[in-house]
Amino acid sequence: MIQCTDRYLGILYNCLHKEMYQFHVLQADETPVMVTKDGRPVNSKSYMWIYRTGKSYTDTPIILYEYQRTRKADHPEEFLKDFKGIVVCDGYSAYRKLDRENPDIVFAGCWSHARRRFAEALKALPKAAQKNAKETVAYEAVSRIAAIYHLDNQMEGQPAKVRKMYRQANIRPLVEAFFAWAKEIQTKNQLSGGKTLDGINYCINQEVSLKAFLEDGDIPMDNNATESALRSFCLHKHT
Repeated sequence: MIQCTDRYLGILYNCLHKEMYQFHVLQADETPVMVTKDGRPVNSKSYMWIYRTGKSYTDTPIILYEYQRTRKADHPEEFLKDFKGIVVCDGYSAYRKLDRENPDIVFAGCWSHARRRFAEALKALPKAAQKNAKETVAYEAVSRIAAIYHLDNQMEGQPAKVRKMYRQANIRPLVEAFFAWAKEIQTKNQLSGGKTLDGINYCINQEVSLKAFLEDGDIPMDNNATESALRSFCLHKHT
């Protein structure tokens, strides 16, 4: 059965893989899976990698899964070796390695990941401190990112050229202000550690990739569409 599936569906998979390269923007992510039988000890950790066409291509989405034993950079490097364009992903080092080595690919960052650490910091506040949450750096960060999202959502469904013009005129000032603020927080050395400091450092380290969406209307602000496809896989892997 497995050999039959590989023989016939493999042809379709390879065809979709090539077709995927016709799109300007792709999105990528990965999730761990525990495998019971592959020659290694039971419940050894492997990874399911996912690649999909950009969120804005609603008429012809292509979503491909690729099982690998490791999380090494070799896997996206091989899968994307013939691709020229933009890949939306998180800040995982495997993508950053490929970003440095492959001049044909521009990597765009995920604002959902940028926001996550600040949201976690707010959630972790002791009950006594929650009434003063609005005075925290984490709350300020979440509010600034929410304002960026709010404006970008106004252009949902608009042509890429229109979105780019709107982003340049209306969203870029908010993004530049966010990074200026984050760098000021980092310079003042107000934070001794924790999720908030992690969030500030993450954003500053990913500044170039997080700004990429401003330059192309087809680039989504985040990688949530890919994560949603991974969640669907995760639900089925437990059934």
